[in-house]
Amino acid sequence: MGTTFLHAHAAHADGLQALARVDDELHTAASRHAGFRPTLGFLYFSDHHAARAEAMLDALRSAWPGMAVAGGVGIGVAATGVEYFDEPGLALMVCDLPRASFSLFHGRAPLARDDAWAALVHADPSTHDLAALIGELAERLRKISAAGPAK
Repeated sequence: MGTTFLHAHAAHADGLQALARVDDELHTAASRHAGFRPTLGFLYFSDHHAARAEAMLDALRSAWPGMAVAGGVGIGVAATGVEYFDEPGLALMVCDLPRASFSLFHGRAPLARDDAWAALVHADPSTHDLAALIGELAERLRKISAAGPAK
């Protein structure tokens, strides 16, 4: 059985309302995949919803217990067949990757795996030391890859 990726998007002036619409659509789609339990979600929303980010994350975690969430905020969000540019909008993709196949990391929770070989990086381009941070991550991944698989 392969990994399932489901996605939805919505526009609404209230981020929680947009998330509720997306959540309804994804739960309906998930019901068509027997036993689907998402382990990882990617949430992207426009800066119109930035003030409600914590509330949206809380709602998402409540709707999909145990799912890890990554994502970002920007002036625009692209989704299937639509762009929400300089307007309220959000997109969410959920998938059921095996839990042992990924880990989330950030400044407060650095990469702790000794078997990582790739990284999906979300970063604020205005971070003053971003180039150095990405360089450090790339070097760590090179060392892990050179060492071979963890025993």
